[in-house]
Amino acid sequence: MTKDEFRIVFIGALTGGKKCLKALLDARENVAAVFTWSDGAGKERSCYEPFDELVAAHGIPLVKVNDINAHDVVEKIRGFKPSVIVVMCWSQMVKKSVIEIPAHGTIGMHPTLLPKNRGRAPIPWAIIKGLDKTGVTIFYINERVDAGDILAQEEILIDFEDTAKTLGEKVDMVAEKLLCRAVREIREGKAKPIPQDNSQATYWPKRNPEDGLVNWAQKPIAVYNFIRALVKPYPGAFTFVSNKKLLLWNAKSPESHNHRAAAGQILKFDSLGMKVATNGGSVWINSVELDGDKERNGEEVKNVPELREGLMLGR
Repeated sequence: MTKDEFRIVFIGALTGGKKCLKALLDARENVAAVFTWSDGAGKERSCYEPFDELVAAHGIPLVKVNDINAHDVVEKIRGFKPSVIVVMCWSQMVKKSVIEIPAHGTIGMHPTLLPKNRGRAPIPWAIIKGLDKTGVTIFYINERVDAGDILAQEEILIDFEDTAKTLGEKVDMVAEKLLCRAVREIREGKAKPIPQDNSQATYWPKRNPEDGLVNWAQKPIAVYNFIRALVKPYPGAFTFVSNKKLLLWNAKSPESHNHRAAAGQILKFDSLGMKVATNGGSVWINSVELDGDKERNGEEVKNVPELREGLMLGR
């Protein structure tokens, strides 16, 4: 099938979705329409990025929605007569009424090596769990969560210094490449989908902003992983000082050593920021933001009025 004959309806949002859409457009695939979140709904999400300018530059219809499964939205999708539907970085489950519209299926992306680690918040969870690798999977969407046949998959190494932001950037680069390949293979009739082994499936739960509370009683590596997993654009790991929330935007140098301090006690300040005791060691906090104050980095951390050596962080 030629590119002109092969019509794509793209459903997507956020930075990663925009990058994938741009990759399809750069490959001169025939994107017939783009569906994204309404302005109000989109701005409430991490990694929000409007699609308006990109879509307008290519003269493509842009439809903004609150519910992709609403009857009127489904009929609009059907009206564009898609050969395939591509769903990228879309947090809402796409139902059967949408999935079954295109003759060549509906495909999506999950940033893990499926069938492992299906479910929510895959980038933060991979770092929190201390994994040394994750991946990207392009797959056919069905009515089960992240369970459809695999079209393309690639492993991604997680470096010790990676944060949610840098790992997300790695995921985006691989997703763009694999998506274009999968679309091309479907269009050319060369796709060879592989069923997932459901007996090997594992699941990660949804994370909420309140789940970012740091447990200083963990080992230093666990605290370090937790903080770097929740940096911007995610809501951030946090603790409390003087009953105010203290966001922790970066951490370095987890160290295992003996000390007599209680977990959560500030040990010292220097150019790195502040050193905080954990269970059996410590971790350096390099960037903080006290509720109502500005973000402070490195040496500036000691200028947060409420912070001082010996202070216990937490409630």
